[in-house]
Amino acid sequence: MRFTDAKIAALKPQGRRYELFEGGGFGVRISTRGVKTFVLFYRHQGRLRRLSLGEYAPPTFTLADARLKAAEAKRALKEGKDPATEALERREAIRRAPTVDHLAEEYIERWAKPRKSSWREDQRMLEKDVLPTIGNLKAAEVRRRDIIMVLDLVTDRGALVVANRTAALLSRLFNFAVDRGIVDASPCVRLPTHAEHHRDRVLSDDEIITFWTGLDRADMTARTRLALKLILVTGQRPGEVCGMEEKELQGDTWIIPATRIKTRHKILSDHRVPLSDLAMEIIEAARAIAFGSAFLFPSPSLSGPMDEKSLSRAIRRNLPGGERTRTFEEGGAEREPALNMAHFTPHDLRRTCRTKLAELGVSDIVAERILNHALQGMARVYNHHTYEAEKVAALVAWANRLNKLTRRSVGLNVVALCK
Repeated sequence: MRFTDAKIAALKPQGRRYELFEGGGFGVRISTRGVKTFVLFYRHQGRLRRLSLGEYAPPTFTLADARLKAAEAKRALKEGKDPATEALERREAIRRAPTVDHLAEEYIERWAKPRKSSWREDQRMLEKDVLPTIGNLKAAEVRRRDIIMVLDLVTDRGALVVANRTAALLSRLFNFAVDRGIVDASPCVRLPTHAEHHRDRVLSDDEIITFWTGLDRADMTARTRLALKLILVTGQRPGEVCGMEEKELQGDTWIIPATRIKTRHKILSDHRVPLSDLAMEIIEAARAIAFGSAFLFPSPSLSGPMDEKSLSRAIRRNLPGGERTRTFEEGGAEREPALNMAHFTPHDLRRTCRTKLAELGVSDIVAERILNHALQGMARVYNHHTYEAEKVAALVAWANRLNKLTRRSVGLNVVALCK
């Protein structure tokens, strides 16, 4: 029969593996699990040979792709070559001398996925800025000049911070290649980096009011609104708030496991966060719309935590110039942004909490303990006091300050939050 995509897609698994042929040795093998693999049977020097062309997986690999590979194999046959032997030799050559494309695949599977929850970001950066330029080069033949060319292309578009992150990723990639015996030495030694200016954005009192009240009408999910408020109230990292689990809550204390704490310093103990009445109200509101998920701020599927990046996207959408403000209402008037203020990020809310604690007279050491920053100098070695009582007092004072700023005399506007 003449194959079509509809006919191939309709083939069902049976109790055993079976094969169907179109003619000319071109066929498809269907496994007991329903995997469909195109094959080509041919004779070379009197011997019957079979060549696997690829699994049917549109749009990645289609019937048309299989026909093209079959035609290439038949051309090789006419030249006296054995297509199956050539395919085996190609795979062996890749194994022995992989391209940067193949190195990147191995790095993601064997290094990034097991070690980094953010491995998809590594994959995205490789696919966007690295592989289009040097992906076809043999990994062992990549020189420092090739790496500099990749970084220059990123720098030339003004993305200086991205260039730094790309340099760090390339260093990890080729260190991995050295460890795996793919290259003898890394071409990424002493890569140039650009100065990064640390953000110092802190919301003023007026901006805190705009932020708090504006969230109730902002174009974002209820979970996102609650997560953003909890960052400001507790001063914890956005990723830690997004990943909050029910089992981490013990009464009026949130215990963040050491394994979930993102910091440059190795954290050996869990972090205890006292929860003010305001924080507990936010958590109860989040629990009410978590639908039984193990996470207080679950993803849409409820099977995992909310994506931290969704917080930044939601803020940008509701700032001046964001998507929400560019939607014109009747009469041509531009919609007023829900967050009518200068640009800020979720992490700026954490910085705002730290700054306001200082304004309230909270000592640096207590404020740093609240944010779970590592102590500096000898204090890091000798001072093991937990400051639990002081942390409670500080966060209660900060919650009272927020209540006064936003003129809250009743509980959270849960109805508005859950719209």
